[in-house]
Amino acid sequence: MDLKVLVEQFVAPDNAAEEQNDGLNKLLIVIHQKQVTLQELVNNLGDYLTNSDEILRSRGTELLALVLERLPTLRIEQAQAGLLIQFFGSRLSDFSSLPNVIKGLRALIVTHHRPADPLVTTDEVVRIVQLIFEDVPMRALPVAVRGAILKMLRFIVESYPAATKALETDFIVGYLRMIDGEKDPRLLMDALSFFPDLCQKYFPNTHPSFAEEMFEIAACYFPISFNPKSGDPKAITKQDLINALKSAFTASPFFATFSIPFLLDKASSSPSSTVAESMEWIQYCIGNSPTSIFHGEEGILLLRTLATTLCAQVLESKENAADSLSCIIGVTEGISSDKEVLSRWIEMIFKHSLGIVPPSGTFGNPKNNNARSIKNGQNRSIIIALASATLESFDIVQREVLPVALNTFVLDEDWIVTVTSMLRCAARLNAVGTLKSLQIVPWEQEGKVPMGTDGVTACIDYITRGLKIERKSTKSIQLAKAAVVGVPIILDFIRNSETRNSGISGETVSEEDLKRWKQHANELMYLVSKETISGNLGNEGVSALGNLWEQRHADITPHFQEFLKTNSGNELKEGLSILLNLAKSTPAAVDSIVQLIVPLLASKPDDSGLVLSVLAQSIANTETTSLGVEVITELLRISPQLSFETAISVQNIVSRVTAATSVENQERIFQEIVLPMFVKKDFSLVGSHNKSLDLILHNIVRSLSPKVNFQEFEKLVSNSLGDIEIPELSLAACQTLGNLVNKCQEEDLEKSYDLISSQVAKMTASPEILQSVLWICKGLVMRGHPKGTEIVKTIASNLKPTSDVQLEIQVENLARGFGFFLSDSPQLGSETNAIIRGFYKQKLFIQIFPTLADSQLEFNLMAVASMLANVPTAILINDIDRIFPLMRDSLHLNSLEELTLTSLQILPKLFESVPKLQKNSLEIIPKLLTLVESPKMNIREGSLKFLRIFVHMEDVDVKSLQSEVVKKLHPCLDDKKRNVRREAVKTRNEWLSL
Repeated sequence: MDLKVLVEQFVAPDNAAEEQNDGLNKLLIVIHQKQVTLQELVNNLGDYLTNSDEILRSRGTELLALVLERLPTLRIEQAQAGLLIQFFGSRLSDFSSLPNVIKGLRALIVTHHRPADPLVTTDEVVRIVQLIFEDVPMRALPVAVRGAILKMLRFIVESYPAATKALETDFIVGYLRMIDGEKDPRLLMDALSFFPDLCQKYFPNTHPSFAEEMFEIAACYFPISFNPKSGDPKAITKQDLINALKSAFTASPFFATFSIPFLLDKASSSPSSTVAESMEWIQYCIGNSPTSIFHGEEGILLLRTLATTLCAQVLESKENAADSLSCIIGVTEGISSDKEVLSRWIEMIFKHSLGIVPPSGTFGNPKNNNARSIKNGQNRSIIIALASATLESFDIVQREVLPVALNTFVLDEDWIVTVTSMLRCAARLNAVGTLKSLQIVPWEQEGKVPMGTDGVTACIDYITRGLKIERKSTKSIQLAKAAVVGVPIILDFIRNSETRNSGISGETVSEEDLKRWKQHANELMYLVSKETISGNLGNEGVSALGNLWEQRHADITPHFQEFLKTNSGNELKEGLSILLNLAKSTPAAVDSIVQLIVPLLASKPDDSGLVLSVLAQSIANTETTSLGVEVITELLRISPQLSFETAISVQNIVSRVTAATSVENQERIFQEIVLPMFVKKDFSLVGSHNKSLDLILHNIVRSLSPKVNFQEFEKLVSNSLGDIEIPELSLAACQTLGNLVNKCQEEDLEKSYDLISSQVAKMTASPEILQSVLWICKGLVMRGHPKGTEIVKTIASNLKPTSDVQLEIQVENLARGFGFFLSDSPQLGSETNAIIRGFYKQKLFIQIFPTLADSQLEFNLMAVASMLANVPTAILINDIDRIFPLMRDSLHLNSLEELTLTSLQILPKLFESVPKLQKNSLEIIPKLLTLVESPKMNIREGSLKFLRIFVHMEDVDVKSLQSEVVKKLHPCLDDKKRNVRREAVKTRNEWLSL
């Protein structure tokens, strides 16, 4: 194919893009197949490369660049490369062709680079770089071209070391000019990320002269404010730019002289969000720079500026104090490896910012006058920040602060806080040996501190002194509250000392020291427990005990036990209140607290109400508890000594404990308590037997999980049936029966059918027997057992009038309570681990309601009313066509009162939930106007409330009835019952507003 035709096909600007690409591809093939040489191509391009038309010139240059770019294996002689380099170099000032010139240069320098046999010479590379720096208007170029230039420059630095060395200063100056003001995030990230290599790898000796210029280029981008493109997983993120800028800030130690003052200035004069970021960057810069930046006169001045500015931020700006303290810690951590710099840093802060001047230039002199400066609240926060950073900084700070604090004769809340904070630092840093190595000289007052006391012992002594409340004054209590905060820290410190003996001094902790510290710890535990249970330490004491509970509860509980045993009245009330607060804040303490409180029910009968209240609230504090056999056994042991009234309160606590404990614990409860006492009637475990004990036993049985293996089930049922004849135990026994038949295995239930059937057969013999049948039936219905439905039908068949007056009363009560089978009960429900089958209410209602509703017997209608009052609204809506006529017809003065009241409660909900019912409004309203004259207050009140809902119905026009309704309501305004008058006013006002 004719080469000239192919060249013209690509270069011609009027050709379509597809035609141009076709010409390019064919040309690449013939050159690759060596049918055409590179020289021949250049010769054919001659007129285009020098054409005065910018478009043709640019297209010709592009074709040459694309051939070089897309044929990386093309053989190019060095002489040819030299001519091409010279050509492209001369065209760098031709703006219209510049993108394609860069493409051609990049192909020669990067794509065709041969490390072993360089195609482009060092001199040629140097000349090209110089021309790029001189002629290329970087900011005027598209992003892609700028990116290609920067990548090529980076490649030259990395792959042409001789050229890099020859360029030196020219390259740094030129490169900075090229990236200055760059706004594209990806190019900026790449440029900033190159700073470390430029400074440390390629120009380690040259860059210091340009450190300020280099830093200023990077600094103009702080803080990074960038919103990345959403939905692009490859997009540059804000964090990418932050990481790149951080690497630029720390690219050279010479930058620190500029970066730290720059960031400090930003922290002093910027919004709070920038302040926090500036503080974080200061820490990063120092942590990633050698400590040598703080050597020499300039370094010392920089360190002093840093210390002064950060401390001023803490002392003068509440808003920035936390960030500044965090920065002080970070700086201290960053320089701790250099003892000289660290000492100078802490000394500068103490001297120049806090006004703490060590006498004779030495730290740790106990006779100095720095006490006021050290214990000042804001100063203290800086001191503790320094101490908390590293072991090395803690050692320096403790030798200045602790001798002054621990040698203060008069106890002071600020000093206690200071000592406590230092202990916290020591514990966090594991500075056992470091603190122990501090020798505390005695007070001038003879005998106050033993000679040669170590730092740990002195701190413990000081906290102990603060806890000893000799006179119950406000000041001494405040001191004790401050001191108690340090107790968990001290005890944790001592405990850790047994396994960790470390410190920068290299000192270890001897067994003798540990023994002595443990003795101190026991005294502290006694003081904290004593003063907390006495109410002197308030929430601070409760918090301290909560922190200590897991490790030290065995040391705490004896002190509580003694207090509860020896106190009564208000003192006991205060102590129980403290225990309750501890139970609320520390769930792990609930078991022990309950075991402490239970014996008080018997030993302090006058305070049993208070004890029960605290006991119940403590147990209720946690959803699940490991309380089980031990606590219940203790409650049962004291139950014979309790009044029956107290036992009624205790039964609820026992139910809570039994239901909440694990199935494994419940198995133990059944085996060790229920079987011996409830089944076998062996009361040797508790010493004696009475009704209080039986009541509590029933509540244990009813709260057991269905997963428990109910051994001797028939005996359990039989004993419960026996107890229903005892008035005080009847209800509890009936509830036990309901729970037993609900939770037992099917085979156990079958064995008990005869007992259950005989009970059903004589259910009208007494109210107690009837009550037991109701609970048995409820338990069966809830588990979805057919026997339950069978019993309900039997009960329904007995709802007939009778000549026996007593039996008539029972039947009436049964009818009124028929909804019991559908009601929720805490004595037989989720609280007692009952089996509850889904939709059991719906199933029972569907099977029983039609039979009762079709009958017009009064007792049947009473049962219907009771069922309707307890059935969920969703069930009523599903059967609305059957239910609505019944309730509508009950809205008259001669209807059964129970059914009328139930209809007045349910119909308003149905009218709002079922729009199709609203068409009956004009029929219902006159009925309600009749009922407002009922002799029964509840019916009058319910009718008035029902009348109000019609005012707000959008699809029903009741305007025509307005005058009649308002007229009928007028007498209600003078009703003798206040509730009726109130509802009448509301209803009349709403109807008047139509």
